[in-house]
Amino acid sequence: MFERRKSYQLLFITLVIKKYVRDDVNFETMQTLRRKLFQRIKDATRGILYDIHGLIWRQESGGSGDENHHLHLVVFVSASRRDHVTACDELGEYWVALTRGWGDYDNSNRYAHFYKNRWGVAVGYLHRDDDEKRESLRKVIGLYMSKVTQAPVDRDEDDKLSGRRKFCAE
Repeated sequence: MFERRKSYQLLFITLVIKKYVRDDVNFETMQTLRRKLFQRIKDATRGILYDIHGLIWRQESGGSGDENHHLHLVVFVSASRRDHVTACDELGEYWVALTRGWGDYDNSNRYAHFYKNRWGVAVGYLHRDDDEKRESLRKVIGLYMSKVTQAPVDRDEDDKLSGRRKFCAE
């Protein structure tokens, strides 16, 4: 990502389904919602979705592996977005609208201080020369986004659980 631009605002968000409808959302439904979100980002002409240049994603489930499906995203947003907390809220609210009220979200940018002693602060403004923050980002990707726990049980062996996408053609 840093070959294309020297800096980004980094967002770390978890997209979830509200408790009262979680039993109605299986792995395939969450996959469909993820694909729809990514298509909307690709087609966007304005707003937060347009400002997304790329992302890393991981789809998981909680509990016994067939419930509480959710999606973790590390999102690379245009650095012209000055307030990363608000940008993350905008993305979360878009998710709520996309899911027609079934969705909810956890804005990790709001609680960046919580992660400082875990893997470092890997959200907010990140310049390509900021080695400390880039190392924190590597830890988030390597330790959190690549974990093998919480894999949904109702998936086929060909179903992807994680990936990365670039959206901005330059």
